[in-house]
Amino acid sequence: MREQKKNSISLEIDENAIRQAQTLIRTSRFSALSYLIPETGAPMVSQVNVATDINGAPFFLISSLSNHFDALTKDKRCALLFGLPEKGDPAAHPRISVIGSAYKVNNKIDIERLRRRFLARHPYASLYIDFTDFAFWRVQPTQASLNGGFGKAYKLITANLILSDTISCQNLEPIENDIIAHINSNAALLDAINKIKHQTGDWKIISIDCEGFDLMQNEKISRLWFKIPIDNLNDIDQKLIELALSPQSS
Repeated sequence: MREQKKNSISLEIDENAIRQAQTLIRTSRFSALSYLIPETGAPMVSQVNVATDINGAPFFLISSLSNHFDALTKDKRCALLFGLPEKGDPAAHPRISVIGSAYKVNNKIDIERLRRRFLARHPYASLYIDFTDFAFWRVQPTQASLNGGFGKAYKLITANLILSDTISCQNLEPIENDIIAHINSNAALLDAINKIKHQTGDWKIISIDCEGFDLMQNEKISRLWFKIPIDNLNDIDQKLIELALSPQSS
């Protein structure tokens, strides 16, 4: 059903659209970053490697020597375009543009968490991630435009993109590393993951939050969603078995 807005082609937001939007953001390894040139106010675009924080907010690592570092320092407004075209017409594949404000991360605890999650997706970044000119910037989304394919346009808000229950996220944060190590060293659990993915291979858990897992195989990232969000991972083995018995798309 289309929204009753004059001259609007946006569809009414539903759970499928929200899930598709969140998955596009969480499974991207890079994004186009749009920012404003300080001297002229004109828009400029760069490419950045991205990851997501435990609440789903996108973040990136950039050098203070870059033009976009200086630009975001002076004007935090930005936009990120997520989506990887495959075969055929690039315009026919899903993508999402996220508008928001970028904030340089200064808190040491946050930096350590982002460092861990970023390296899980970009292990080669270990060569430069600790250089003094590099810093993490986290984006607080304000709105987004999702193109889910031909004739599937949606307008989304902050609540559709990131988790509002930060307490649940904080409960998982201290044990995320232990759980990842536990799963990735357990052959039975990795087999359950491959059954969920309908294939064999070397899928590994790279990050966890209270709504699901991020997985990586070589340089491909995928997403598994829990049917019901959780605030602890004590029964994570059973959660994986349940997912394996009831395969879902990611």
